[in-house]
Amino acid sequence: MAIKFAGQQMNLSGTDYQCGTQSAQLFLVISLLIIAFVANTILWTIIVRYKALRTIPNILLANLVIVDMLSALANLPLFMLDVVIFNVWFTGQLTAFATVFAYLLFILLKLYSMVLMMCDRYAAISQGMAYKQWISKRKALSGISCVWLSGITITSCAMLPVWSVNLGSSRVQEYRAIYFTRSIRYCLLSKLPLCVVVIAVLSLATYCSMHRQVSQLQETLERRMRNEARAATTIVIVLLAYVICFMPSIVFTLAVRDLGTINQWLLFIPPYFAFLTSAFDPIMFICRSKSLQSACARLLRLRRNSVMCSGNRSTATHSNATGRLFTVRRVYHDSENLRSLDLRF
Repeated sequence: MAIKFAGQQMNLSGTDYQCGTQSAQLFLVISLLIIAFVANTILWTIIVRYKALRTIPNILLANLVIVDMLSALANLPLFMLDVVIFNVWFTGQLTAFATVFAYLLFILLKLYSMVLMMCDRYAAISQGMAYKQWISKRKALSGISCVWLSGITITSCAMLPVWSVNLGSSRVQEYRAIYFTRSIRYCLLSKLPLCVVVIAVLSLATYCSMHRQVSQLQETLERRMRNEARAATTIVIVLLAYVICFMPSIVFTLAVRDLGTINQWLLFIPPYFAFLTSAFDPIMFICRSKSLQSACARLLRLRRNSVMCSGNRSTATHSNATGRLFTVRRVYHDSENLRSLDLRF
């Protein structure tokens, strides 16, 4: 009886540990999803709301924001169902194919979007004042279209060789292991270093071009050049952060062969780190841009004033009218101030 009781106690402890692990992982995933959604929504709203902020660099930034937001909304719930909850119906060939397709697609879209942004920064610094005559919103939208078309095409080509893999009602993790062994990891290991090399070359060319021009610049142009260089530096920082966060997934894919013997946290940490940048990229861009910081502060003040005016509406009609007048004046004042800012992200 004593041995049986001890065994029951051990099983209960193991169940409690598994429930605690699952609860902690659920909290981390849901928190990351909320942060990613809120941060990307704020940055996208800033760019869309203020007409003066709809510059070419910010249009490209808005594309990256959309990629990050869609990546978080698509991949994090799938990741939660597959790795954390072990949902019984989250199995099968079609589910696994769709999950890995979305995962690979948004990786490539993010890499290509950063390459496009870095090309824009290089053109802005190397061409100087001729950049504004050469660039247009139509060209920026064409570049964004090429990014999405390339991402979808390359992802489809990479997934075609694994379409025939059929393990029945096996878990998505088992499908993913075979997918990465046959095709996906070769795609990632070729595209990720290539994009890093391209951005590194563009960064070096941007620095050399800026160094050549800095002695010939007037004060106003020198300030503009510093802003362009700061924007290029931000893109490089974001790319380095993405590569660092993605390294655990690469190491895990290359090193692990048998998923059945892997600890639950080792299954959780590599993909979770790969999703971190979807939440913190918009925060990084806002922190390194004075114009975005100013617009964000004004947007939050307007929201707060609107809430206060709505609360006062039920107490006094006169206070409500005054609040609306104050809000209208604030909107006009904010729009006038934004026109005088140096509007580069």
